[in-house]
Amino acid sequence: MTLVANVAPQVAWLLTETPLSVEQNLALLPGSDWKRLKALVPDDQQTLWWLMGMGANVEVLEPECWRKEIIETARRVLSQAE
Repeated sequence: MTLVANVAPQVAWLLTETPLSVEQNLALLPGSDWKRLKALVPDDQQTLWWLMGMGANVEVLEPECWRKEIIETARRVLSQAE
């Protein structure tokens, strides 16, 4: 599956050192020090957990199903903090 995400500079650096995929591209986002990641990744729980572990340093844009799952998980975490 194709992953599209905006990543913070420290995550972009990590991905240059340890790519998620051989088919990975990082492009500068205009007016920002963040980068746009596009990578062909497996459709598996391990990749999704890695993305969740990056917290606010990664904004998943695609696939939409992963974006929704990450948002829902964040909502559940916030509701437990109340």
